[in-house]
Amino acid sequence: MSKLFESTTIDGLTLKNRFVRSATWDAMVNPDGSCSQRSIDLMVALAKGGVGLIMTGFAAVRQDGQALPFQTNVYSDSHVAGLRRLTEAVHEAGGAIVMQIYHGGVISNRELRTGCVGTSVLETPQGPLGKAITAEQIRDVIVAFVEAALRVKRVGFDGVQLDIAHGCCWTSSYRRTLTPR
Repeated sequence: MSKLFESTTIDGLTLKNRFVRSATWDAMVNPDGSCSQRSIDLMVALAKGGVGLIMTGFAAVRQDGQALPFQTNVYSDSHVAGLRRLTEAVHEAGGAIVMQIYHGGVISNRELRTGCVGTSVLETPQGPLGKAITAEQIRDVIVAFVEAALRVKRVGFDGVQLDIAHGCCWTSSYRRTLTPR
């Protein structure tokens, strides 16, 4: 149990302890998905409260991949300023922070966006959900993940976590595309 309170290093990132706040949707962002002061305050409170590593809730890499309202978005440079304030505040409070990025695939919120795509159509009791993704759309989503990861790095996050659980276009070649060379 005492190891929980010991400092540790993960791939060059030193953490003050081994407490990790798992990625959790908090619905505290602005309506456009940009980081709000309320989000910043929550993450700073976690860092000050002793959490060694904070993972944000899932952030959409494309507008058409957003699953929920009041969800963080990272698909545009218009989101950069708030995310930079977030990382700076968490670091100042002594914490480390990682952003989880994803595309919602066929579970993207059709009320928020149109054209939900995934590896195949999802059959539900309410009818089919989404459309099968094309090869060109797969490339576009790959590019969106890469651009989002670079944006996350540029604003000062300590890392990026890929959420690839929503059936958009996840293949081994996709993972190789994102692997640093």
